Amino acid sequence: MNTFKKAHSKQMIRQEVLSLLKTTPFYKIKIKDLATRLNISRSTFYSYYESIYDVIQEMEDEFMADMVSLECMNLLDSNHVNTAPITTLRTMEYIYNNKEVFLALTGPNGDASFSIRLEARLKKGFYDMLKKMNCPESRCSLFSEFFSTGQVACAKYTVSTEDFSDPEVRSQLSLTTHIILFYSIRSLL
Repeated sequence: MNTFKKAHSKQMIRQEVLSLLKTTPFYKIKIKDLATRLNISRSTFYSYYESIYDVIQEMEDEFMADMVSLECMNLLDSNHVNTAPITTLRTMEYIYNNKEVFLALTGPNGDASFSIRLEARLKKGFYDMLKKMNCPESRCSLFSEFFSTGQVACAKYTVSTEDFSDPEVRSQLSLTTHIILFYSIRSLL
C-alpha cells in the first residue's frame, strides 16, 4: 500500500473516532461499527491499529508532543516571568486550532487519563518554574497544582464557547492568566 493511501486511511479512522467520541465513550466504540461507518474491513483497521485505544493513544501522544515542541509546556525560560503571556497565548492558540481533538480527548467520552497526563505535564512546568524562582517547596506543590488544574479546566471551558474563536478574547485571557500568575508568584517570594 502506498504511503499516501496509508496516511489517508489512518486519518479517516482518526476522524471517525473523533466524531464518535462526541456521542460515545471511547471504551464503547466497536471496531466492527467503525469499519462499517468507514466502509472498510476490520482487517484494514487492524493493519493500522490494534485497538480503538491505540487510535486514542496516538492522538493523545501527538497532541502532547506538539504542545511540547511548541514550548507550550515550558512555561518560563529561567527567571523571565515576562514570557508567560507568550507561552500562555501559544498554548491557547494551539488548543484552539486543535479544539476538536482537545474536546474529544478531554471530554466526557474521551480518555480521562489524558486530562490527568496533561495536568501532570503542566504541573511539572509550573513546579519547575517556581523552584527556579526559589519558591518554598510546599508552596511550589500547592501553586503548581492550582495553576495546572485551573489551566486545563479553563481551556476546556473556553474552547467550547464561541467567544474563544475571537483572537482578542484569547489574547485577553492570556493576559489575565499572566497577571494572576505574576502576582501569585510575587506573593510567594
